[in-house]
Amino acid sequence: MMTSMLLSRLRLGTARRFSRLLLSNGFSSSMLQTPPCSILAAKPCGEGLGKLVTMSLMMKNGSDTDSCFNFSDKKVPLELIRGSDGMVTIGASHGWVATLTKDDGILRLQDDLNPVASDVNPKRIPLPPLGMFRIPGSGGHLIGSWDLNHHTSKFQELHFQNLPELTKTQRELLDLCFTSQHLVESPAGETFLVTWYRKTDAETINGISKLKTEALMVFKLNEYGSAVYTQDIGDLCIFLSKSEPFAVSATSFPGILSNHVVIYDFDELIFVQLDEADSPIVLGDIATFGAPYHIPPQNI
Repeated sequence: MMTSMLLSRLRLGTARRFSRLLLSNGFSSSMLQTPPCSILAAKPCGEGLGKLVTMSLMMKNGSDTDSCFNFSDKKVPLELIRGSDGMVTIGASHGWVATLTKDDGILRLQDDLNPVASDVNPKRIPLPPLGMFRIPGSGGHLIGSWDLNHHTSKFQELHFQNLPELTKTQRELLDLCFTSQHLVESPAGETFLVTWYRKTDAETINGISKLKTEALMVFKLNEYGSAVYTQDIGDLCIFLSKSEPFAVSATSFPGILSNHVVIYDFDELIFVQLDEADSPIVLGDIATFGAPYHIPPQNI
């Protein structure tokens, strides 16, 4: 019932671009990878399992909007979509979901939400040791790098350039926002810093306030610490969700929107065209999603 209600809302236009949004299924021209998709829901089928429902992010003019939904026969644990008292999901990376079981306190990775992974023999393993990773510091002015194998760390200070000119009203709005920073690497090795501005919405769910996207800024980084504001990322499309952020080339996946950022959160699905407006202020539609994960292309 909840799945039907959710998809009904989507068909009425809850998840759409600022202008016209037409969706269709599609595949990489090379057929070696699956196209990006979003986890929507799971239709209960008994024994704590549900059949996975995903949404294609391939865009094509003139297509049937219903064709973006994929009702697969792949069975996944409903607790990964809805949560449970005994387990919580931490996030996802490349189709692997990180879970924490409360009884033993162990972090695990499982590939149940990977659309091309087997549901007959799903992989569920303890979280492997981390190697080198990079993370932006609070406010996005520092980038920290840690090598956990060699126990070394490095910090790089960023120097922001070409900042957009904002009106007083826009500056005041951004000052009221909660901000988060996300590092994204392109297939060609370029690094971008995406700053996401969200503000508490008037609507609440069970007494908890929603966060609504108000603005988005993208900065291109170089090895010397320059962070240049840009509204042009070429043929790239950046995907930002509760999973790890990633970017793909639109030319590699016909139908993917170039120079866009696709935001997928518990209460929002937004397509931001970076060069569409003179300012970074964006608006989006509100929805409710149980597993807001973008899944990057998978080798098949």
